[in-house]
Amino acid sequence: MGGTGKTTLAKEVGKELKHSKQFTYVIDTTLSLSPDIRKIQDDIAVPLELKFDDCNESDRPKKLWSRLTDEGKIDQTKEEKILLILDDVWDVINFDKIGIPDNHKDSRILITTRKLSVCNRLGCNKTIQLKVLYDEEAWTMFQRYAGLKEMSPKILLDKGCKIANECKGLPIAIAVIASSLKGIQHPEEWDGALKSLQKPMHGVDDELVKIYKCLQVSYDNMKNEKAKRLLLLCSVFREDEKIPTESLTRPGIGGGLFGEDYVSYEYARTQVVISKNKLLDSCLLLEADQNRVKMHDLVHDAAQWIANKEIQTVKLYDKDQKAMVERESNIKYLLCEGKIKDVFSFKFDGSKLEILIVAMHTYEDCHNVKIEVPNSFFKNITGLRVFHLMDDRYTQLALSLPHSIQSLKNIRSLLFTGVNLGDISILGNLQSLETLDLDYCRIDELPHEITKLEKLKLLNLDYCKIAWKNPFEVIEGCSSLEELYFIHSFKAFCGEITFPKLQRFYINQSVRYENESSSKFVSLVDKDAPFLSKTTFEYCLQEAEVLRLRGIERWWRNIIPDIVPLDHGMNNLVKLNLISFSKLPC
Repeated sequence: MGGTGKTTLAKEVGKELKHSKQFTYVIDTTLSLSPDIRKIQDDIAVPLELKFDDCNESDRPKKLWSRLTDEGKIDQTKEEKILLILDDVWDVINFDKIGIPDNHKDSRILITTRKLSVCNRLGCNKTIQLKVLYDEEAWTMFQRYAGLKEMSPKILLDKGCKIANECKGLPIAIAVIASSLKGIQHPEEWDGALKSLQKPMHGVDDELVKIYKCLQVSYDNMKNEKAKRLLLLCSVFREDEKIPTESLTRPGIGGGLFGEDYVSYEYARTQVVISKNKLLDSCLLLEADQNRVKMHDLVHDAAQWIANKEIQTVKLYDKDQKAMVERESNIKYLLCEGKIKDVFSFKFDGSKLEILIVAMHTYEDCHNVKIEVPNSFFKNITGLRVFHLMDDRYTQLALSLPHSIQSLKNIRSLLFTGVNLGDISILGNLQSLETLDLDYCRIDELPHEITKLEKLKLLNLDYCKIAWKNPFEVIEGCSSLEELYFIHSFKAFCGEITFPKLQRFYINQSVRYENESSSKFVSLVDKDAPFLSKTTFEYCLQEAEVLRLRGIERWWRNIIPDIVPLDHGMNNLVKLNLISFSKLPC
């Protein structure tokens, strides 16, 4: 059964074993109903500092197997014990296909599953069945999440006890419904929640009814409409995906979740954070690592159910999913996963589609091929507001965008990840575009046509390989730009860096610092680094929160007042790093 706390318990066991140093590594990964072998391998490899660089698909399991056994240990003199937690297992695992040794003396495997038959078929040494909470345990948990005390009004305690009983001992149901009632003092609202839980529900599997009812009540009771819309947006991401705040902000703004007249990108981002925190407090989202969030798979499915078929996810190799989506005519949000040829030939009713996320699965035989996106692809989805096309494997597959992309008159957010787009000058015709994200892409150049985009607020060129011409010559002309991201994308021709006044910028010659939260960051420390123009340098000194520069010998001898006038100062600067400035005495 889902929602009994298997994942939570497994992670707590892992933390305890790691803290006690019984295991050198405690690594967890999620399999789900349709396991992504490559993702599972990566989840295991990263903590072990194992890289699959230049490794073909058939060699990945061998390399992982070697690392998990004595053969691939980094230090052969040290004993290593590894605990693998494989969460949400639905069927027998092919350990060889992943690269996991199933009988190594120094490794242990802990799995969580809803099915006892999976444990039996895998031949688990020990099976622990996690039952639902006893009534007393359930009531204690309910009181904690609802904020009830012994001195709380008796009418609330009585109604709370009845609501807790309706949850049938399921922790996820208790957490969600109790959190939604926390701080509410009107007995009528508690009574309304109780009656909603007692109503019959149709179209849901019997074992899911109580959970779905609690999630529906929590959703209905939420006063924050932005948080409700954000919850539905989260459900279009893949199950168990760890979602960064920025991955909610850019499509959220494009999808109109925060209105059409939001003050600025930074303001809208604040609304995302407020809404995200509301969902975390309501137990509808869970904290993940590195300031990310994730959804419990039951919440994920329930949110799509609440959306009443307006949100769909389809794996194109699943004929049943594909047929179901092909029958729907009211889809607003769609996640589509599959092989390249299947993605671009998929036919569905996109007349009401607003957000489309396409995850392409590429293979080794695709690397030297240029894919022509058919002209018909965009003709059926002309009302699209957000389009995200990603290559999961960052192969920078060569794609040719069709002329029909110009038919996207309502497009607000255009995001590409890990593809080679070549000539993107056609994007200059998308006059409603506010966000252009080219993360890990290749382009011929940043074309001058981009300056025609009068509503463009955010430009992301992180890890984007630009073949020629200084992109900053174009960026300087983007008059409406509010935010610029430019990490590890410099070439010799970048020369002088000039950009307009921005609300947020992250310019870094090397890689992103995961824990760096500064909104205005510049780091140019390589000896061959491009240099900032005088105007931009003075602007950065006055506005940047973090500034790291090496050896820029120009026209000054002192920072103040030669560079920064006394009356302006460096009011925002938190960190200043000046390296090899021989002519700068103070």
